[in-house]
Amino acid sequence: MRPGAARICHDRYRRGGLPVVRVDGAAGAAEVYLQGAHVTGYAPAGQPPVLWMSAFSEYAAGRPLRGGVPLCFPWFGPLAEDPTLPAHGFARLADWQLAEAHECGDDIVLVFRLTDTEQTRSSAWPHRFEADYTVTVGARLGLSLRVRNVGAGPVSFAEGFHTYLSVPRVLWNPWTEKAAAMPDFGDAEWTGMLCV
Repeated sequence: MRPGAARICHDRYRRGGLPVVRVDGAAGAAEVYLQGAHVTGYAPAGQPPVLWMSAFSEYAAGRPLRGGVPLCFPWFGPLAEDPTLPAHGFARLADWQLAEAHECGDDIVLVFRLTDTEQTRSSAWPHRFEADYTVTVGARLGLSLRVRNVGAGPVSFAEGFHTYLSVPRVLWNPWTEKAAAMPDFGDAEWTGMLCV
C-alpha cells in the first residue's frame, strides 16, 4: 500500500483524542474512528464531503458520535428488554481493531474486527461472536458487516448503518424540537443534515 494511504492516529483536533484511521486514497478520502468503527467522513476525490457530522459531537470515550455512519449491532434503537442500555447496541461504543488495510485498484479496503468480551457476554446479548466490518474507500463508499456465531447455540441480532448525509436542503431530520432536546446536537444543525 502506498505510504500514508491509511494511517491510525490520535485525533488532536477534537476533544478526547480518540484513535482514528485516516484514509487518503486515489479515488476517495475517509476517516473512521476505532470507537464504534464509526465512519465520520467520506468524500470521493475532488468532491465535497458526503457525510454530515454534528459540530457538537463530543468525540469522547464511551460517548456515541452524532452523524457519519454509526454502526448498529446487535440491536437497533432502544433494546425493548432493557431501554437503559445503549441505543443501537454496544458495538457503536466498543473499541474495534483495525485487522487489515490494503489497496485494491484505486480503492483502500479497511477491515475492522470486534469479538465478544467478558463485558459483552454479561450484557443483555451474551453470545460469542466475531464481527468483521469492511469499509471500502474509493469513488464510492462500500460498507459490509459479517457476523460469525462462534458459540454453541443459535443467535439472532439486528444490524444497520444509520447514515447521516450532508445535504443543501433538509429532507428528513430531527427538526427544531428534537434537535433542541439532544445535548450533542446544535439547535440549528438540523438545517444541514439528513438521516437515512
